Amino acid sequence: MIAAIICAFPDPPDAGADAVSHNAILITGAAGYIGSHVLLQLQARGEQVVAIDNLSSGFRQAVLPAPLIVGDIGDRELVAAVLREHGIDTVMHFACQHDRTGIGTRPAEILRQQHLRNA
Repeated sequence: MIAAIICAFPDPPDAGADAVSHNAILITGAAGYIGSHVLLQLQARGEQVVAIDNLSSGFRQAVLPAPLIVGDIGDRELVAAVLREHGIDTVMHFACQHDRTGIGTRPAEILRQQHLRNA
């Protein structure tokens, strides 16, 4: 079964250009299905969005026109540099490895990739 998540963020009271009271938002896994839809919704609200994805299963076109950092979220130095350079104060985490067969045959490896590495 495939589940689709539709992201519709309600407008905050007095929404407008000056309604954004924070810096940029980093979206991990932004080139994937869910991350790209969240990115589009945030951009439509006028939010400053930065995308990071390793493009292992996502698509570069899905994040346009947001800045895309191609890299792995397990690279702590890269993530720290992105946070600093773009003034990120919010992170929305949608990055994951898509391996439907691995969970049954390599559960420890999948746990490490999906959860421990991202902590």
